Amino acid sequence: MTDFRETESWKIARSLVCVLLDVTDASSRSALPEPVAREIRHLSISLLDTIARGYEGKDSRTCLAEAQRSIRLLEQQLVRARDAATLNKTQADPVVHMLNDLRRSLGS
Repeated sequence: MTDFRETESWKIARSLVCVLLDVTDASSRSALPEPVAREIRHLSISLLDTIARGYEGKDSRTCLAEAQRSIRLLEQQLVRARDAATLNKTQADPVVHMLNDLRRSLGS
């Protein structure tokens, strides 16, 4: 069995969580509304957990679908925040690139 912590998907997701925690923590100093920041944090941590469960063999097909859903929801939140000027482009764009890398590493 593959140790999920050694997979590219989990490493990208873990980096993503760290970046998003930094970005959303900065929400107290920016225009990002706290409910949006809270949702972004929740989705990113849930995504990391879902990937880990998938590699542990707990219904990997369902976990992959859940991970893809979380990626889409995160993208939507980030794009909305960027478009509403509550998250600047330099914060949002690298995260969107990480989400695209994660999607590719999950094979979809």
